[in-house]
Amino acid sequence: MVGSMIGERVRILFGAFLLAVAMLCSAGPLPVRAETEAPLEVFNRQIFEINQGIMQKFLQPAMDAYQTHLPVAAQQTIRAVYDNLLEPVTATSYTMVGDIEGAATSTIRFAVNSTIGVLGAFDVAGQIGLPRQEKGFSEAVCIAGLPVGSYVVLPVIGPTTTGIAFIAATLMFGSTYALTFLSLEAALASAGIDLIEIAATLQSTFDGENPADTTYDAARRRFLDSLPSDCVGTK
Repeated sequence: MVGSMIGERVRILFGAFLLAVAMLCSAGPLPVRAETEAPLEVFNRQIFEINQGIMQKFLQPAMDAYQTHLPVAAQQTIRAVYDNLLEPVTATSYTMVGDIEGAATSTIRFAVNSTIGVLGAFDVAGQIGLPRQEKGFSEAVCIAGLPVGSYVVLPVIGPTTTGIAFIAATLMFGSTYALTFLSLEAALASAGIDLIEIAATLQSTFDGENPADTTYDAARRRFLDSLPSDCVGTK
């Protein structure tokens, strides 16, 4: 009884979110090419500074402690499990660009490694001829010709575009909403995977940064350079 009530509230929450997204998207068409001269410049710079503070005060010390105190073997296992949780995102990206074979490979990898591979700790799929593939979500949105919108910096997540953010949010909450009709536990597991993807986005934002080159303009340039050239306007 309690579980069904919670599930119903979750469905209402996700349904309201999807309605809000639909209303926002219907307000006007988003450009297919990224508007790099961002109309949200002031907002972006403020959020960027907040993200930098979060990274320096909380995330970076935690990452340093993780790398210093946890054995390398344990780190590798955690990374393997983490990579396995991203396989559904890779499958979605391949599907968006019409690469059914790539989507199927990522889906099978996730199924095999999540079971026989003990949640991804062991890459059993790779050993049977299904190597790990990479297809970025932002890249897939661009290649698919979907609306990209304007450059924006989101709290915690970091650099993206308004269109990519809307599409990602719609897929995330849409899939979770649909799963609530089958199983609340499955829906929560799906939401957990989506949160892992958000963490991956944040990590990729800061990975490989030159400490002397962590300005807003540098972060903006790195993100735009990561997009396909035909997806970006004036850099």
